[in-house]
Amino acid sequence: DRSRVFLNRNELKGSDPKTFRFVGTLQMPPFLYTEDCVMADAKHVYVHDQLIEDLDPATLKLMGAHVKDAKAVYFGMNKIEGANSKTFVELEGSYASAKDDGYLYECGWRISPNRLTSKRLGDYYAVMGNAVYYFGKVIPGADAKAFKVLGGSEVLGCENRFGGYAKDA
Repeated sequence: DRSRVFLNRNELKGSDPKTFRFVGTLQMPPFLYTEDCVMADAKHVYVHDQLIEDLDPATLKLMGAHVKDAKAVYFGMNKIEGANSKTFVELEGSYASAKDDGYLYECGWRISPNRLTSKRLGDYYAVMGNAVYYFGKVIPGADAKAFKVLGGSEVLGCENRFGGYAKDA
């Protein structure tokens, strides 16, 4: 159609068919069961059929499971509040883990401050110095030297509801 853009049978309201283009596909973690297409026109960015209001199509960059522009960063369709889009990068070999100049992130969640001594362990755990972090908060009494992640994200949907499993002995 020359005057409208459709996704399946649904019109993407407000989209410009003259400038509408395919940007790429988000590479989401397997447990999320999704590979959403990112599309844009001169004024709008869409993830699947959702208009993402504050993303600028002119500075848009797709990075695995993340989308960013000059001002904002998203994990899929969820904005990562406080992420610095200027320094935000995905970690090598991972489409769900990332960092900026302030924090480490996993699946869009802040997991620990990003310092030279920070180490991402997986399943939303990280170690920095003598502290163990889970979702950005210190686990009181956890032994950073002995702390080990046992898994959980391999169990489909497990960490969405319960988090991963870990021990420090």
